[in-house]
Amino acid sequence: MEEATLNKFNLNFLEKKNILSKILSEDDNPPVDLDHITEWFTEEFKKKGSTAQGVGWRDPRTQELRYNALLDIFSNLSNIDNKVSVMEMGCAYGHIVHTLKEKLGTNLQSYTGLDINSLAISKAQHIFQNEKNISFENKGKIESYADYIIASGLFGFKGENDNKSWERYIENTLKDFHTWGRLGFAINFLSNKSRTYDERFYYADPSKIFSMCQQNYGYKVILNHSYLQNDFTIIVYK
Repeated sequence: MEEATLNKFNLNFLEKKNILSKILSEDDNPPVDLDHITEWFTEEFKKKGSTAQGVGWRDPRTQELRYNALLDIFSNLSNIDNKVSVMEMGCAYGHIVHTLKEKLGTNLQSYTGLDINSLAISKAQHIFQNEKNISFENKGKIESYADYIIASGLFGFKGENDNKSWERYIENTLKDFHTWGRLGFAINFLSNKSRTYDERFYYADPSKIFSMCQQNYGYKVILNHSYLQNDFTIIVYK
């Protein structure tokens, strides 16, 4: 076989090998199915309405416990004149706004809620239609800055997504939180220390999430696993 022909053969072989490797790599890491997540939350919201159960929580008490742990991120605001902007990912019908306003009072400069559930967003826009510094958008990706980013229950229901894909989704989302949150972010997870288990939900390892955040996202990371046996909150300050 002539040298030119051999080189061409080797080049074609390598190109095909690279293409095959790429395909196999993509198959090993399929994207998450957020459409399925949206459908599930929409159906729950249709059946149960603007309630804790309507957005996947067991009851109002545990919903508020999660809110309070999440909003501990603002405990570092020592100056009463500090004005902060807050963005929430997975805001549903915006119920956390009531607790947020109690926590921050006039320190709340603005709040923006994002959610892929258009039905819940419409409800939130109706509830807070007369409040100028409160807004909601039907979207699943952050594209603007805020002082703090918060999320409650964002990674709980994974549906038919496998754990590997879901964990990659978590990592990518936390990277976005770090990018767009000027001062920090707070997020909660269902814990793998839970005594009950539902395969449709994702139960995170607290130590793994803590280490990932400490190594990549902030100088000060707080893990709170004291308020519920099956839930924990991570707070990251930049």
